[in-house]
Amino acid sequence: MRELTSNERRLLLFVVVVGFLFLNFWGYTQAMAWRTRAIAKGKVLSLQIKELRSLQDAKAVSAETREWIDSKLPVYKNDDEFLTDLLNRVKASASSASLDDIKVQPRDPERDPVKMPYFHRTAVDVEFTSDIETILKFLASVENQDEFRAVTSLEFVPRKDPKEVQCNARFEQWWSPDSQVLAGQVAEAPLVEPAPASSVPPAAPAAAPTSPPAAPIPTSAPAPVPPANQ
Repeated sequence: MRELTSNERRLLLFVVVVGFLFLNFWGYTQAMAWRTRAIAKGKVLSLQIKELRSLQDAKAVSAETREWIDSKLPVYKNDDEFLTDLLNRVKASASSASLDDIKVQPRDPERDPVKMPYFHRTAVDVEFTSDIETILKFLASVENQDEFRAVTSLEFVPRKDPKEVQCNARFEQWWSPDSQVLAGQVAEAPLVEPAPASSVPPAAPAAAPTSPPAAPIPTSAPAPVPPANQ
C-alpha cells in the first residue's frame, strides 16, 4: 500500500473537517427543532392545565351557588300553592297601601314557559291607578330580593288627574318545588314491565258480524240479459 501524497492528505483532511462541520450543523438544527416542538407542547399543556383548573373552579363555584340557592329559595308543593301565596302577598301589600281598585292577573304559563326541574319562575301582572308615592311604596313592599321576588316590568300611563298615573307592573318570583313531593311522585309512578312471550294468550278469533253486510252500490253498467228458454 502506497503512502498518501501531501495533496491527498490535504484533501482527506478537508473532507473530514467538512463532514465534521456538517454533522455538527445537522445535529444542532435537529436539537433546535426538537427544543421548539417541546416548548410548543409545553405551552399547549400549560394552557390545558389552566383551562382544567378554571373549569374546576367554575364547577366549585356552581356547586356553592346551587347550595346557596337551595338554602334560600322558597319551597312550595306545587304551582297552585305558590300562586295562591303570591297573590295573597300582592293583595295584602295593596291593602296596606290603600289600593282598593287593583287588578291582579297571573301570567299564562303558555306565554312564559320558563320552568326547570328544580327551579320554577312564576309571574303576575298588576294594574292600578294612584299617586307616585303610593305606587313606589306598594312596589317596594312586594319586591323582596331575599325571597327571589322582583319587579321585572314597569309602565306608567298618564291620567287626566296630574296627581295620579296608571301603573302596569309585573312581579316575578323564583321558587323551588318540594323535593319530597317530587320524590313521592317518582316513587308512586307504576313500573310497567313487558309480559313474557309465553304468558301472552293467543288472540281470540274475530267474531262473525251480527248484521248482514251492506248492499253493494249499483253502478252505471247495464244489468245482464237472462238466457232464453230452451
